[in-house]
Amino acid sequence: MPYRSPIPVAKLLASVDVLSGGRLIVGAAIGWLEGEFDALGVPFKERASRSDEALELLRTLWTQEHPKIQTKRHRVQDVVMSPMPLQKPRPPLYIGGSSEGAFRRVARLGDGWHASSTTHDAFRQGADTVRRLWKETGREGSPYFSLRIPILIDGVHRAAVDMGLIRGRHTLNGSAKQIAEELRGFQALGCGHVALEVSYSTFPAILETIDLIADEIKPRVAG
Repeated sequence: MPYRSPIPVAKLLASVDVLSGGRLIVGAAIGWLEGEFDALGVPFKERASRSDEALELLRTLWTQEHPKIQTKRHRVQDVVMSPMPLQKPRPPLYIGGSSEGAFRRVARLGDGWHASSTTHDAFRQGADTVRRLWKETGREGSPYFSLRIPILIDGVHRAAVDMGLIRGRHTLNGSAKQIAEELRGFQALGCGHVALEVSYSTFPAILETIDLIADEIKPRVAG
């Protein structure tokens, strides 16, 4: 979130929501790679506060016809957001991160937690923390949960794996049936949305994995 001005980002995302027929889910996080912040001229130590401001602005610009908001770095008054998002009251905000600050950000400003490359136990602990903070904040309803994780399916040429994309990260490995069972485990913990990373460096391996997801994994999880 802190890489860009949140005002044009709000318009861009609202346009995507309209063009997609109201299917947009917004994933947001504060960032972690200091070199990227240096390249963009954004102070690394301000990433949390800048992200909080951006999330506040998105929520306001998407829900008020004539928004008026003053933050530390932005002042918005008498502007018109067009188009407004198709989803009402607005597109859902899934916030990533695994720190206490990230979990509190979900409870204050988000609609759900977007976990990344995690185990069942870590997902359970994170989800429980988010639920607790959600209640402590006085939010109504319940948070949503999603997951982003790399997968490596048996039978797909392992030499095509891009180890640079998965080094040091938890992955789902095994047959299509085994991976589906792992995903059902996350589903039982409350995960309602998953983004599977296809971490291969050759196009045929990528296509083969996508076909296996569609034909052998998705039916087992959806069913």
